[in-house]
Amino acid sequence: MLKRALLILQKDVAIEMSQLRMLPTAAIMAILIILIFAVVMGQETNAAGAAAILAVSFVFCGIVASERSFDSETANGAIDALRITAGSDAIFWGKWLLTAGLLLLIEIWNCAVFCVIFNFEMYGYLAGMVVLLVLFNIAFASVGAVFSAMVAQCRQKGFILTILVLPILIGPVIATTMGLKMIFSGYGLSGISNWLKFMAGFDIIFTALAWMTFEKVIE
Repeated sequence: MLKRALLILQKDVAIEMSQLRMLPTAAIMAILIILIFAVVMGQETNAAGAAAILAVSFVFCGIVASERSFDSETANGAIDALRITAGSDAIFWGKWLLTAGLLLLIEIWNCAVFCVIFNFEMYGYLAGMVVLLVLFNIAFASVGAVFSAMVAQCRQKGFILTILVLPILIGPVIATTMGLKMIFSGYGLSGISNWLKFMAGFDIIFTALAWMTFEKVIE
């Protein structure tokens, strides 16, 4: 199954590199979101402001990127052929890896743009940010993979995906925002342990639920 999932991931990465459907849109949106906050708030920000801006940019840029993750499977019955040859589990984990990888690239880009616009220093916070964002990416990829498949045939899938995903991810979004605020305030990993435990529990439960329901969704 892992080999088939990696092949699906390789296919999607090759399509993205050739067509550039998701990353450029997410990159431009990140710049716009952060610029809007910079215009409103000025170029000086505190820990709470930095955490809120980054969390908002992560969520909406992630939705923009993940909404097109099933575009290559919606034409000419490709999803049915993929189910027969690879299996539902391989499709889920392939799309999960794609979403998590895209979100990681988006987060790196967003942090770089934020540091440039707000003249913000992040080097001292990288360890805590990496752990927190990895847990957030797991949650986002699990929920995003299922709902992206569900709305793949819809015309206004970006709008529908936002409505479906945000209520479920409200917990991880709050945990990520609060965790980033505490990290930027000087707390280490031990200081955000409660948020990390919450995120880990969410990841386990919702990844399992997403995996178990994915086959029914794509049917």
